[in-house]
Amino acid sequence: MLDAINGTTRALTSLLQTNDVNAAASEQATIPKLANQAIYGDVSPAPSFQLKKANSNRETTCGQRTQAAGTAAGDILAADLICICASDGSQTGNTGYYGSNHGQVTFTGANADQNTAWTAIKTNCGHRKGTTNKPAAHLRKLADDVYKALQEPKATTAKWDI
Repeated sequence: MLDAINGTTRALTSLLQTNDVNAAASEQATIPKLANQAIYGDVSPAPSFQLKKANSNRETTCGQRTQAAGTAAGDILAADLICICASDGSQTGNTGYYGSNHGQVTFTGANADQNTAWTAIKTNCGHRKGTTNKPAAHLRKLADDVYKALQEPKATTAKWDI
């Protein structure tokens, strides 16, 4: 899963470094549309979030500690965040980045509904929403910081234990 998330971050960084912001704006590829594409996989997100590539369980959807990538890992940022933060039936004690267990997420079947988990993630992240506009260079630095943070060992085993 870490490789897939790194791939998403590298792609975002590459786009930010090579694209002319003015040219992108002239082609009506607005920043909100580009952000929605990266987060949801579509320029206009559906009202209820679903993992489009959900499989039979969390491991097959998100990946394992080995190099076995899951079907949804690295596809879109929302799927990556749900894979990192959510619990399934076998790990109901996982709190991810929440203060307490927020409940079980279903990873079964195509178009599995994860709207409750996604809403909780957005609510918790919403406390840090910026109030001022930032230049493109600021977004480039943020993407670089995320990439660097993903390279650092995490969890009790110094790995990404998903």
